[in-house]
Formats: sequence, structure tokens, C-alpha cells
Amino acid sequence: MNRPAMTAAQIGEVVALAAAGDQYMTAERMTSERVQLWMYAILTEAPEMTFDQAQCSIGHYYARVGRSMQIGDLISTWEQLAGKAQAPVELARDVRMARRFGLVPRDWHESKQLPSEVVARLDAWRADQSAEREQLNREIAAAEDGKRLRLDVGRRV
Repeated sequence: MNRPAMTAAQIGEVVALAAAGDQYMTAERMTSERVQLWMYAILTEAPEMTFDQAQCSIGHYYARVGRSMQIGDLISTWEQLAGKAQAPVELARDVRMARRFGLVPRDWHESKQLPSEVVARLDAWRADQSAEREQLNREIAAAEDGKRLRLDVGRRV
């Protein structure tokens, strides 16, 4: 596992900040199991998230959404703010293509991020399609250069 960008104390501060926001929104305290889940999820799913990015993501989420925050909300907000997540329109398009190619199950939701290997295969497919399209355009251009189009003006067909 890579070395996380935050220290254990900073991760604790992030969880405490989220717990304070959660208590403010719902008047409920975060349980110790949930605190452990948050710390584990930050270490495993978002180890490159910095302390400043985490604070900004929590503030952004509570300012925009205004309800109880889950760890998935923190990570998805951070990915969107850091530019790691796809735009919703691009994600929906890629999910539909991945379903059609059989790379993900048919019930994969269009708002759920795709695994990195699926995204890599879709990018490779797009590169192949682009190369084929360029080759076809070159062949069409060569055929048009070889013979000039002649227009018969005034001729009835």
C-alpha cells in the first residue's frame, strides 16, 4: 500500500470535522465503528487526498448538499474537485458503452464510476477507432485526388 498523503492525526481531524458537521445536520453522534470505517476508507480508497483537499471537500459538500455525509460522499466530492472523476455526461456514455461491450454487468448504474481497467479498455478502443477513421479518410482523399469529379451541367438524367 502506498504511503498516505495525510498523517493519522490529520485523518482523525478530517473525521472529527465530518462528525461535527454530521452532528450539526442530524443531531446524531458518529459511532466509533463509523469513525473506524471512515479512517479505513480514507487510507484505502483515497490515500493521495491531502488534508486541505479533505477539508475543502467536506465544506463543499455541506454547503451544497446540507445533509448527513457518508464516506462515499467525501471521496466522490474529492474526486470531482480534484478532477479525478469523469463528468456525469461522459460517465453515462462510458457506462453505456461498457455495458454494450460486456465489460460491466447490465445493471451497472450510469452514475457509478467505472473501474480503471474498464476505462483503459474503452480508451484503447477509442484510439483504435480513431486510427481506423484516419486511415479511411486518407484512402478517400487519395481516391478523390486520383479522379476529379466531373459535373455534367444541364444534362437530363
